[in-house]
Amino acid sequence: MFGLVLLAPPATAPAATAPAAPVRVTSCHVVVDRSGGRSPAVQETIRVWFAVANNKPADIARFTLMARGRALRDFTARGLFSGGVVIADRILHADAGAQAAFNGLSGDEGECVPTYVHFVDGTVWSAPAAS
Repeated sequence: MFGLVLLAPPATAPAATAPAAPVRVTSCHVVVDRSGGRSPAVQETIRVWFAVANNKPADIARFTLMARGRALRDFTARGLFSGGVVIADRILHADAGAQAAFNGLSGDEGECVPTYVHFVDGTVWSAPAAS
């Protein structure tokens, strides 16, 4: 007699996930500046609400504004940010350097993604590089 043996496909290991960012962004808006009669408006400023997600105080938090499928500007918040405390309505100006223009974005367009955090104890967290 011949028997039929069914083999299950090999189990795949779950994909490794990067640790969650230690900063949670609760709100981020582009500040639309129409001063000087420029058209379209040129924005170099964001308004962000964020919190350090763990109990370690941080003194630097860097964000990248993402919109339309690309990174547009980097913004750095400096200060003493206690764990779990919401930093509300922080106005940040774009970091210096050659970065993509983001003319014409509306205030609600874009997402602020945490990319770097420096903690008071000297440790740092950096977002994994995009692949």
